[in-house]
Amino acid sequence: MDEELFELKNYFYLGNFAAAIQEGTTLSVEDLGLKIDKDVYLFRVDIAKGNLDKVMSKVGDEAPLALRAVKLYATYLKDRSNSVIIIETIKEWMEDAACASNSTFLLMCAMIYAQEKDFDNALRLANKGITMEHKALKVQIFIAMDRVDNANVELEIMRREDEYATLTQLCSCWVNLASGGSAVQEALYTYQELLERHGSTEPLLNGVALCQIALNKYDDAERTLQEALGKNPNHPDTLANCIVCSTHKKKRQELVDRYKAQLETVGGEDHAWLNAEKQFRTMFDSAVASAIADA
Repeated sequence: MDEELFELKNYFYLGNFAAAIQEGTTLSVEDLGLKIDKDVYLFRVDIAKGNLDKVMSKVGDEAPLALRAVKLYATYLKDRSNSVIIIETIKEWMEDAACASNSTFLLMCAMIYAQEKDFDNALRLANKGITMEHKALKVQIFIAMDRVDNANVELEIMRREDEYATLTQLCSCWVNLASGGSAVQEALYTYQELLERHGSTEPLLNGVALCQIALNKYDDAERTLQEALGKNPNHPDTLANCIVCSTHKKKRQELVDRYKAQLETVGGEDHAWLNAEKQFRTMFDSAVASAIADA
């Protein structure tokens, strides 16, 4: 029965949110479980588009567990300073057998743990799930842990289950990018094939641009990123990649600063690139201070 939601899920994975909304709002399903799953993906589209307040207001306390799990994720993203409360909520819910076996709950909570860099708990929950999306999340977590070898193992499991699934293809791109070297070219080929089959979306264009940057093809990357900006001038990952590409091309500092200011506005202080830059600046300043003290 899950085939009824195939197009909706595929559009979501590819980042084609307009098509996902169109598919989800016109698709009629009779099975209650499928209706809940359909709503889960439509609300996840809202989260991806930054409509966190909409999700938080639409999902009530009496909503099905899967929808409340999506709301929990939206609440976490809305204000990460409340992460301690969110984590305690997850622990309380996990004591309920219905929660501990709910696919969406496990996925949402694993995603929260992953963003908190609590990779042990993220993997523990993702391992309890059996869907391709749980496996794809494990690939992402292993890459974040710099364990590309483990990510490759998980990718092989996905290939045996469905080599041509969109999530399998995306995961192969992520693993090849993380592997570096000649594997980056393979990632680029796969991204380009996905673009040809499904059309351009911000995530796919950013994937292509990342490959081009890794291959030192900065002019190509710049053109790809400009296409992505044309689709959404406020897409945080596009702006972060524009900063990287513009820096490599030695563009005017004013342009880099403009991209950065825009990213701070639309991505918030918690965006991965901004956090990494802050961390590296702190490390650099500490090293300089230590060198001066030892001089």
